[in-house]
Amino acid sequence: MTTCSLNVEFDMIDSSRNAFLKSKKNGLTSGLQNKILKSSYFSRLYAQTVISGRWEIAEITISGRSFDAYHYANSCLKGTRVPCIESAIAKSPEYSYMYLKNCQIVGDVSELEESISHDAQASYLYATEVLHSRFILGEMTILKVPRLAQLYAQKIIVGRWFDAEQVIKTDVFLAVDYAKDVIHGEWKDIEDDILNYPCLLLTYIIDVKKQRWIEAEDSLLTDKRCKELYLAFAKDNFSSQDYAELLLKI
Repeated sequence: MTTCSLNVEFDMIDSSRNAFLKSKKNGLTSGLQNKILKSSYFSRLYAQTVISGRWEIAEITISGRSFDAYHYANSCLKGTRVPCIESAIAKSPEYSYMYLKNCQIVGDVSELEESISHDAQASYLYATEVLHSRFILGEMTILKVPRLAQLYAQKIIVGRWFDAEQVIKTDVFLAVDYAKDVIHGEWKDIEDDILNYPCLLLTYIIDVKKQRWIEAEDSLLTDKRCKELYLAFAKDNFSSQDYAELLLKI
């Protein structure tokens, strides 16, 4: 954008702002209205703060930005569906999710769901906060983010999500969380990967295996704090023979 065109845009915004402020103070004239209608932001703000409701003549202008379209729908439309506003919202996965969460929309929402499905965070939030069930359309996107995949398995699928396990395994900390909170038991596939992480080993032993893991002890005992906690766990949970053997290793 050239300096000249930037100056023109700033002048237009300033003109809309001044018209908005004058209209709040003195009422809306046709001249002020035309200036306000040059800005999606001030058109939306006028509808929210002065009209406190729908301003149909401004909706094409407001639809120029997803941000303004969503906030206009949320505060002024009260569930009324306006095609140009909804199409603007559908350009943003984030605002599509927020629109369906907050605006009590009834009917076909396929365009909005298609938008949501392109963003992992929006897809996860839509599943957990709006659908309260699986969002199949967004699952391939969620799979690209290991933390969201782990949480989706835990909170939505409520069980193993085999399609996600290769992704979750790329983060050893998430992998242990997945074993603890989703599988609720040992996950043999990750055990070699966590052997160099004493604190993770401790969590895995206490919360997942809940028994002695001899192969992990050499690594675990290299960390002073982990060693102390492991010994305390061993004293209360190991057989006397296993506990005695462990003490001999220290």
